[in-house]
Amino acid sequence: MLALLFVQVFAKAPSDLEDEDFNAEAEQRRPVMVVGSYLGLLWLLHNKKDHTPGEKTTTNSNMHNIPALVVGYGDVFANHFYLGLEGEFGHGLKRGKDSDNVTERTRWHMGAFGHIGFYLSPSARLYGIIGFDKTNHTREKEVMENGKAVMKAEAAADGFSMSFGAGLLITMSSRFGFGVEGRYVPQKSWTGTIKTPGTKVSAWQMGVKAVLFI
Repeated sequence: MLALLFVQVFAKAPSDLEDEDFNAEAEQRRPVMVVGSYLGLLWLLHNKKDHTPGEKTTTNSNMHNIPALVVGYGDVFANHFYLGLEGEFGHGLKRGKDSDNVTERTRWHMGAFGHIGFYLSPSARLYGIIGFDKTNHTREKEVMENGKAVMKAEAAADGFSMSFGAGLLITMSSRFGFGVEGRYVPQKSWTGTIKTPGTKVSAWQMGVKAVLFI
């Protein structure tokens, strides 16, 4: 019996062995749908606009930078579709004062989002986004007397808002991926003495994300 097996193994033509090696290597290189838990870094460009009562045009459009940490989980269903949950936590970078001694910035940013989409290919998925965004907008104005700041007047817009958008994630390997996202944050109200009563703020967010699957 052992002699028979020995003869069968060595009786294979070299071309057969080469085909097997090629197929095995191709199988290892074949892209797969990467799902499960992941950590990530997200850089958001947060473009906010003020909506003043009685005015049709928006004013005071500012771009803010918000780096954030991301944690999420997702899975594939029905062979081609994706369903996931993701949370974000970040803090906006400080902006300088303008000519009126006003500083406007985003502070804490938090979000919880659901993702649902489909695979364009095993390594690329397109998904819709819906969830809650809490980005704290602040506006501070220094009141000057004799060239010195004597007090600060403030206004703030925070609280949760619904957010929706879309994203694309590309997996480079079974561990790493990168993607882009676009989201809209509907209007919420400003409170404070240096904003016209009833003024609201909305925002568009564009993000670049790097992901580590764990």
